[in-house]
Amino acid sequence: MIKDFIKKGFYLAILAILPMGFTSCSDDDGGDDDATKIEQQKQTALQSVVNNYVSNVVYPTYTNLANSSWELYDLLVDMQDRLAAGTLTDSHVDAACAKFLEARAYWEESEAWLYGPADQLGIDPHIDTWPLDRSQLAELLTSSNYENLIGETGIEYISSMNQGDSQLGFHGVEFILFRDGANRTADDFYGYETDAAFTAGTVSGEKELTYAIAVAGDLRDKCCQLEVAWLGTTNAASTHVDRCTTRGFQLLLDSFDNYYGPELIAATSSDIFRTWRSAINYILISGCSNICAEVADQKMGQAYRAATGNVSDDDEAAKEEGEYYGKEYIESPYSHMSFVDFRDNIESIKNALYGNIDGTSYASNSIMAYLTTYNSTMATELQTALDNSFTAIDACINYQYAFVQIINNNDSQGLSLVNSAMNAVASLDEVISEANDWISKN
Repeated sequence: MIKDFIKKGFYLAILAILPMGFTSCSDDDGGDDDATKIEQQKQTALQSVVNNYVSNVVYPTYTNLANSSWELYDLLVDMQDRLAAGTLTDSHVDAACAKFLEARAYWEESEAWLYGPADQLGIDPHIDTWPLDRSQLAELLTSSNYENLIGETGIEYISSMNQGDSQLGFHGVEFILFRDGANRTADDFYGYETDAAFTAGTVSGEKELTYAIAVAGDLRDKCCQLEVAWLGTTNAASTHVDRCTTRGFQLLLDSFDNYYGPELIAATSSDIFRTWRSAINYILISGCSNICAEVADQKMGQAYRAATGNVSDDDEAAKEEGEYYGKEYIESPYSHMSFVDFRDNIESIKNALYGNIDGTSYASNSIMAYLTTYNSTMATELQTALDNSFTAIDACINYQYAFVQIINNNDSQGLSLVNSAMNAVASLDEVISEANDWISKN
């Protein structure tokens, strides 16, 4: 399914620029020395917040993502070499699985800033669309087109031939490495694929790894594109820049004269952002609120509504357009890491609000610090909503069944936990919007 929450957040951000501009002007024209001084302090603080957010949250997250996805690609190549030599063991498979989960966590912890390059360069749907079309994959691996996946050219082939994105990115690799919530074994790769979508004895472990390597190579390159599009060619790793050059990737957004990170840091001199408050609006609405809506309404909501018989009009409309998958619309079903994905999404919101990565307290130049200084009640409400979301999703993680099992079995207790998590995240979304409104007007 193509995600549309990002575009909604983008337009909200554009609309929000107008009242922000008027707010700033009225402050300046008021003539009150104290008010002017306070506004100047706020401007300085907001500038520091944006700079810190870009430099110490977004940049390192995307750098870590690019590094770990590259390491995943290398481990898959190593697996195939060892399989051919007859030396592949469970420990080699486990290493690739661990690296996959590491890269996956970095990606999910970046989803509170899916605006900008991830959205406008089409990277998000390209590397994170589900469900995987296993029937089409079986057809690919048993046809003459399989030969096109071999080697470096296989990366560009798999990237371009699959316009629906349903065989690309994380979930294509996940299917090869995991089943039923467990790492696959070396013996699985010495044998043949047994999934029901495949004809028994037709797809070998060698073919599966060839596919996984091509997909992981494309995933690596797209993660490098994210990094370079934000950091720029000077600050990103040279090897990552080289991959972008090799693939001919677009790195500057349309109508942008600079890479996205520097453009955001220079908000007041940017034709795109214009004010510090509009930059904060992008962070809170196009970023944090956007992923709240996706987690509550889409990632959990679609499968939950299908399982409970409460399909919405929007669900039906999407189904008619071929975009609705009902109970099958479950992220990370093979690794059983769906709830962990959702928690990492909330972690990305916390990182954006705290101005650091996985911090136990917020940075002095963060959105939470700004709210604590100028509206402590709002800061408390936001922290409470954030804590409640973690608590509700942690209850799902600690439940005896994974999300895919809860949905497929219509497990009433599990569905109740999912509903509570959806409500908690939706409440967080409301408070984030309220915080953004306050910052915009004050």
